Amino acid sequence: MRTQFFLLLPALAVATVTLHAGVRVIPQPAEAKVTRIQTEIDSRSHVFDPSSGVITVAGAGGESVFFQVVVQVVDDTLEGVTAKLGELTGPGGTVADSRTIEFLCPLVKVYAPSTEAGRAGWYPDPLVLLDKPVHIEPYRWQNTYNQTFWFEIAIPRGLAAGTYGGRVSVSDSEGELAAFPLKLKVHGFDLPARQHQYAMFNCSRSWLGSYYDEDNLGGVSLDDMLAKYFDFMLERGIQPWFNPLIQPEYEDKGDRLELSWPNLHWEKHFLAQEAYRRVTFPALPREMERSLGEEEKFTPEFKRKVRDWVGGIWEHYKQNGWQSKVSFFAPVDEPNTLDEYKELIRWGRLIKEVDPEINFQVTEQPLPSRPEWPSLAQVANDWVVHGKSLESNREELIRVTGMGQKAVWYISCDQTWPMANYFIDEPGIDPRAVAWITYRYRLAGMLYWAVNFWPEVVSPWRDAVTWKRSECNAPLAGEGSLVYPGEEIARFCGQSNVAGPVSSIRFEQLRKGMQDVEYLYLLKELGMDDEAEKLCMDLVISADTFSRDPQRYEQAKARAAELIERAK
Repeated sequence: MRTQFFLLLPALAVATVTLHAGVRVIPQPAEAKVTRIQTEIDSRSHVFDPSSGVITVAGAGGESVFFQVVVQVVDDTLEGVTAKLGELTGPGGTVADSRTIEFLCPLVKVYAPSTEAGRAGWYPDPLVLLDKPVHIEPYRWQNTYNQTFWFEIAIPRGLAAGTYGGRVSVSDSEGELAAFPLKLKVHGFDLPARQHQYAMFNCSRSWLGSYYDEDNLGGVSLDDMLAKYFDFMLERGIQPWFNPLIQPEYEDKGDRLELSWPNLHWEKHFLAQEAYRRVTFPALPREMERSLGEEEKFTPEFKRKVRDWVGGIWEHYKQNGWQSKVSFFAPVDEPNTLDEYKELIRWGRLIKEVDPEINFQVTEQPLPSRPEWPSLAQVANDWVVHGKSLESNREELIRVTGMGQKAVWYISCDQTWPMANYFIDEPGIDPRAVAWITYRYRLAGMLYWAVNFWPEVVSPWRDAVTWKRSECNAPLAGEGSLVYPGEEIARFCGQSNVAGPVSSIRFEQLRKGMQDVEYLYLLKELGMDDEAEKLCMDLVISADTFSRDPQRYEQAKARAAELIERAK
């Protein structure tokens, strides 16, 4: 039988604390990663004050705020555990229930550290809608089990500013284990619907095809499933890097390539969305380019095909008013020889012959790798820069972006500690810091090579170490894998399956960072560039030197909010 006492808090709901030797219920910030058998969990954080028992979060209209509650069971068993974020009320009335969401964070196994900062263990990572009670019990050879629950509050745009009160409770089959008053501070402004930064993350159709068969497609086509994944990403402000659903078809007529557009409905569906900012096409259809021998490249016939392909796409996008979104790339990725530089320049010149206004994208930094090599700037105006090259190109990036060119950066398997990355066993702040690093270098956004790299595992649920065979720092937990297929939820953690993608803590933290920096862009729009720059510099010096203290990020946002509200 449980003994309970009630602690009265001034002007707040009653907090219920359970005196139960084998159970602790501990609010945590969203950046925390409490592993399965971790014994010491610090209860004090920027979201929770143990002396008052109050959870406190803050945000603007259009922003999602997150926090966690960890249930720690020691030498005990809990049946039928549920977590609930109750009704939020304040100056603007009641926040709709649909705006508050509870998730279970199942634990996935990391059996080899990804970097020197990582360690093996069972980590909370997938975010599964909590719709059924949970059983929590330590295994026979362990006496501790930690289960994380994740909470999201999506603040509506236009909600009246002020403090909103609510209640977070955790119960099991015998009754309430613990409850905490919640204070949500809503700022007096909204974040814009169109984010300033954009993210291009690859979700591969072929890798989906290696997982989804006729049974787990549930009667839909693979293209429809791919569209579900794309829509899921776009809802979070993250666009697909490549999109096979909007590729044109072509027919080689002998004297010309004739393009057709059978998927206009997909184009209108995707390109109408605010988050879709860049549509990237190869400079020649890939199957055609791969079939060519070296002696066939840059012949008159070859050049004509490139001009037909690029020109047909360019005209189609101009007719629809999308020309600012389209960009072409050549089949030379991460050039690291003089010959590769020269070949990229030849491709770029050929594309620019169609129209000098066409964007030409290269996965390289503006300054040549060697000073005696020719500059790609003579053809490129859309830069995708490796994170390790940011600092050496800082001034040049400021120069080219000041001219109106686009530049984003990307994270790959070779960017290990102390650089930010998306590994499951990296500090939880790292994905959030990515957007702040992007702002620090005045870049337009970020790129990542995959969200669904699952070919080397049966599924990311059953093996979270998704990167195994490469010589690039393998093994890595979660490399190229930021979402989970929802068709295995019931099997893995007993909640209801969903058709399509399930998010992860890492993916939501990336989204959180992109919302963070909107505060800085608002400051700039209000003429407070210096204040925005200082707030960012207090957290980020460079791509490998930045704060990993979540409280400092919240303090910077609070200061920015104060300045914005004062100016407005």
